[in-house]
Amino acid sequence: MTNERVIKETALSTEVKGKALSTEVKGFFDDQVIPHDHLVIPRVTLLQSNSERVTENGDKLGTFFNNITMENYGPLFNFIPIKFNYGAAYLTLESGLVCRSDDGITSRDGDACRQCPHGEYYKNWKDKKTPAKCGETVDVFGLDAMSLTPCVLTFKSTSYPVGTRLATTAKLNRKLMVYVIGTRLSSNEKGRFFVMDVKSSMDVSDTMAAEALRWKDVLGTRKVEVKEEIHDDTQRSF
Repeated sequence: MTNERVIKETALSTEVKGKALSTEVKGFFDDQVIPHDHLVIPRVTLLQSNSERVTENGDKLGTFFNNITMENYGPLFNFIPIKFNYGAAYLTLESGLVCRSDDGITSRDGDACRQCPHGEYYKNWKDKKTPAKCGETVDVFGLDAMSLTPCVLTFKSTSYPVGTRLATTAKLNRKLMVYVIGTRLSSNEKGRFFVMDVKSSMDVSDTMAAEALRWKDVLGTRKVEVKEEIHDDTQRSF
């Protein structure tokens, strides 16, 4: 049930905050060697009205969904950021992900963004009334604060400014923190849609800090594969 994972915006529950992984479970797969380039990190996405999970599976609008574990976290997601990447992504409703750049300079196919083969260089988009086909993104690598497993949150389209604010806040805080990522309902001339929002933050527990440091070498310094979106989950009004 989605509500079972929802934590109040102001603080983690006592059970979770002081939680220590049991000796029977902790490190169970530590002796299993998986090359870093074979690890696939899930994306946690914000479900919009056009999301397949909403239209075909009945998930609720404005909730967070893990595209590998298939878990729906509900309207709040507790997240520990480790690394920020500024890039760009070209997604369409029909084709899903068309092109992605991890740095906003070169695409993963090796094409220079300024000479975009699709003719959609994100910095050339001038129409402020419609979303850019290729838009700037903030990919935030980190941990689900509940399960302490790695994931990526992508801030794009109308959520992009929230991603830059999260990065700035994390930099100014200068320490690991749990950030409660929620949603807010926004609207324009085309209708209503959900936008990510940083609701609150709190200190990490010793267990959380230890796991974040353990993953920092993988997420922070090495290239890993991330499970891409199958469909375009950018804003669609309802």
